[in-house]
Amino acid sequence: MGLIVWGPELAAAYDDVYAAMFEPSALDPVVDLLAELARGGPALEFAAGTGRVALPLSARGIAVTGMSCRRTWPGGYAPSLAPMACQSPSAT
Repeated sequence: MGLIVWGPELAAAYDDVYAAMFEPSALDPVVDLLAELARGGPALEFAAGTGRVALPLSARGIAVTGMSCRRTWPGGYAPSLAPMACQSPSAT
């Protein structure tokens, strides 16, 4: 079994392959439920990746911390997650 390393190429392919998951008809119900469950409090997203869920949740006023297994982010965070706290294993 090979090792899959999450990097810019895989992130771009993910966005292309799973484009339908970014559509409001698919994403809005998920974000609605998560915002309701957060009850105005903060949220922690594991495997935040490209921010598909975390960014719209943050846009609704929920403080989101995104965790990812990616070891490095340019500037210490994923560029698309800059408005939120984003941590990776190497951040500590």
